[in-house]
Amino acid sequence: MNTENARLWTPDYCRILLANLLLLTAGNAMGSTFSLYIFSRGGAEIDVGICSYIQASACLLIRPLAGWFLDHRSRKSILIFGLFSLVFIQMGYVFAASILLIYLIRFINAAVSAAATTAMMANAYDSLSEDTFTEGVGYFGFSNSVANAIAPGVGLWLWARFGAAGVFGAISAATLAAFLLIRKFHFREILAERKTPFHQEKVRDLIYEKEALPAS
Repeated sequence: MNTENARLWTPDYCRILLANLLLLTAGNAMGSTFSLYIFSRGGAEIDVGICSYIQASACLLIRPLAGWFLDHRSRKSILIFGLFSLVFIQMGYVFAASILLIYLIRFINAAVSAAATTAMMANAYDSLSEDTFTEGVGYFGFSNSVANAIAPGVGLWLWARFGAAGVFGAISAATLAAFLLIRKFHFREILAERKTPFHQEKVRDLIYEKEALPAS
């Protein structure tokens, strides 16, 4: 945790707070319109349900691995790669030629998004000092609430005015803006003693952390 500057509204914190707002607004705007998108591509209610299951499964699989990677490999690469990839992955829905392809894009989208949001939270907390940590966490949670409140309506408005291309274009643009903000963020380096060779890691250690179990 950064203790060099006790100010809350540092450039790093402002960047990542705004980037988080953009990323979650994009995700929630997609959530409110995704069933309409499925129906517009000839899908049925069961396809909406399958996509929801795919999204939840991808998040469950990826978040523990993303958390391990953030603690033992890099705080930077997973967030930069995730945001940059999402710009193009999300536009893939516009060009998907079949429901099966939409399933595949949905899984990749959910997995990368879960990794990126996990990394966003970890790096946001890194940017806070001990004196401002609780207040900073509160504002970070507030940005989540703002995105949850405004994004569904924005998504439905975009759908009504511009259709699928407008929704996914706006979502990708918001994600690109988040990526550009994060490029100037100062990431915390992982200590060398925590970077053990991957072949020495146990599978259990990649998906299970006993210290996190009580809070979970």
